[in-house]
Amino acid sequence: MPSDMELENFHYVLQDLMDWDDSHMHLFKKGKMVYLPMHLMDEDPSVMKKEKYIKDYYKIKISDILKKEKDELVYIYDFGDRWTHDMVLEKILNISAHEKVPVCLDGENPCPPDDCGGIHGYYYIMEILKNPDHEYYEMYKEGEDYYIRHFDIDEINKRLQR
Repeated sequence: MPSDMELENFHYVLQDLMDWDDSHMHLFKKGKMVYLPMHLMDEDPSVMKKEKYIKDYYKIKISDILKKEKDELVYIYDFGDRWTHDMVLEKILNISAHEKVPVCLDGENPCPPDDCGGIHGYYYIMEILKNPDHEYYEMYKEGEDYYIRHFDIDEINKRLQR
């Protein structure tokens, strides 16, 4: 991930990685500090309870927050489903300008679909899909939101290049 990438764009990269549709609120958190788009503060007044720990994330770069190896950052998406991603800066690399594209290096398992009810909803859907006799099997197998997914690194990297 390029260190000069702004958090707003990092959010879009994470959306592409997960194949989500960016239809929910989100934030980044490091320690007590919360970084989110300013317009979300108007939509959810409860966020303002700890105003001194809240910053508008526009124009804030990854390198402004993650400064050394092992620094951590949390990304939370969809405050209802509450998808929480704990991220760690593993290694700082020197890369050339033409390599400044986010790249997925490895992964496993399909990502949960957007708006599936959080981890419990996702597990419930996966259980249904293991049982072709379940009353909702066809709905989840054939439905508009196709739930049977596979990890495809090539597809992920195509999305990231956009």
